[in-house]
Amino acid sequence: MFANKKPLLALLLPLACFPLAGCGSPHIEGTVTLNGEPVDGGVIMFLPPDQPNAPDKANAPITGGKYSISSRELTPGNYRVSIIWQKKTGKKVDTSGDAGVKMDEVHQVVPKQYNTETTLTREVKSGSNTLSFELTGPPPPKPGSGPARPRIND
Repeated sequence: MFANKKPLLALLLPLACFPLAGCGSPHIEGTVTLNGEPVDGGVIMFLPPDQPNAPDKANAPITGGKYSISSRELTPGNYRVSIIWQKKTGKKVDTSGDAGVKMDEVHQVVPKQYNTETTLTREVKSGSNTLSFELTGPPPPKPGSGPARPRIND
């Protein structure tokens, strides 16, 4: 039926790969450290730049200091970036409203200027982006030396 299939394949192959590319949606990956230590168990969020109370456009867990985001909600442009890391202190505390039930105590170790009062901004371009963050701040509490109750933010 088709004498020479090569020209047809040359036309169809790029079209077959197009849906896999996410139709131009950005892909972001990178590393996050705090005082040189990989953030492990945190979350990174990309927020609209001019809407302080708007929900994030994209977020991802940070594991072993690395994150990766592919989201159709994320479009090329400038974003505020918020990073949260609720690190366990090593203590068990009472669960609010559940007498006798203990939970791990956590402490927000990333300074406010990187989350609730973020000053971080990045430009996201179409296609693949590598965006890494080297955060600095006071050292996190040592296991067993945290506050008397769970804290969300300082």
